[in-house]
Amino acid sequence: MQNFLMDAALQEIRRLQDHFLLIGRRLALERTAAFVALLLDRIAEPLGRYRVVRLAMNRTDIADYLGLTPETVSRSFTELRGRRILALDDANTVVVLDPARLRILAAGAMEA
Repeated sequence: MQNFLMDAALQEIRRLQDHFLLIGRRLALERTAAFVALLLDRIAEPLGRYRVVRLAMNRTDIADYLGLTPETVSRSFTELRGRRILALDDANTVVVLDPARLRILAAGAMEA
């Protein structure tokens, strides 16, 4: 039981570290890309040659999580669409078209 509790606590600490890194000194577009990349690793489903992320959060919740405004999150999604890194099937369904560029942008490289 002690090992189970220790493992659970360490997992939660890792999640918190990931979150703090996510909202650290990154630009809004990088934060949004990092958020989608995180979900890509955790809950994405295959869709042909692409991967789909079904968002359980609305833009306001995502904005709160990332420390941004809902308008900024929407602009960031629009920018990612414009760069053909992702597509939006609907408000809650993100199709990742180019995971490599998404990860580069999430890491802080604005040229992705």
